[in-house]
This record gives sequence, C-alpha cells and structure tokens, in this order.
Amino acid sequence: MSDSKCVFVGRVVTVEKTETLGKNPERPFRKRVIVVDDAEDGAKYPNPVPFEATGDKCDFLDKYKAGDVVRIEFYPNGRAWEDPKTKRTRYFSSNRIGFIKIDDGDDAAQADGADGGQSDTVDDDIDNMPF
Repeated sequence: MSDSKCVFVGRVVTVEKTETLGKNPERPFRKRVIVVDDAEDGAKYPNPVPFEATGDKCDFLDKYKAGDVVRIEFYPNGRAWEDPKTKRTRYFSSNRIGFIKIDDGDDAAQADGADGGQSDTVDDDIDNMPF
C-alpha cells in the first residue's frame, strides 16, 4: 500500500450506486465510485477523475451529489496484470478515498483539524489495513 496521500478538489459529476462484487456470499466485496472534475465550468477539456470507496465506507458517499464541490484526500494505487494468453502486462490504477468533505475553501482550518463542512474520514485506521 502506498503512503502517498494526494489531494483533489473539484465538482462532483456523479456518485454511482454501490456494487457488490465477488462470488463469496458470506464476504461480499462492496465498491462505490464518485467522479469529480477539477476543470472550470465550460472548460474545453474536462477532467473527470473516479475515486473509490470500499466496504462499509461506501455509505459515506450517500450525502454527496452532482454539483457539490468536494475536497478528497486519496491514495493512488496501481497494479500489474499479465494476460495469460499473450503474456502482455497491463497496468491499472485506482484512487482510494481516505477523506472527503464539502470544500469550503479554508485550507488553514483543515490543517488545524477544524471541520468547516460535512466530512468523512473513510479510512479510520489506514495503517491497519490488510493490504
């Protein structure tokens, strides 16, 4: 797991429904995606970026909707996969949400630990994650 936390501020494009993945009904894997765009309104080149929440953290995204301006702290993840037929390696990346809040534009309050808007810490104890 990467310790590289990044920050992204932008307008919510969409909040997708929670997906249940995997074949084990006793331990389903849940994933939910929120797409955020940091381009200015009317920009020639939009920049929609997907961010993921998993497990119980999917419910934290219920309060956000299209048009909200949010601040997301996230952890970029990457993985390689080799196609068994062609032996070609493909690379995939995802952005795992660590913290999300409505952006009030007050970075100083954020640094002091004040919460000027709605917020959710998605990874309560990131160091104890099994992966």
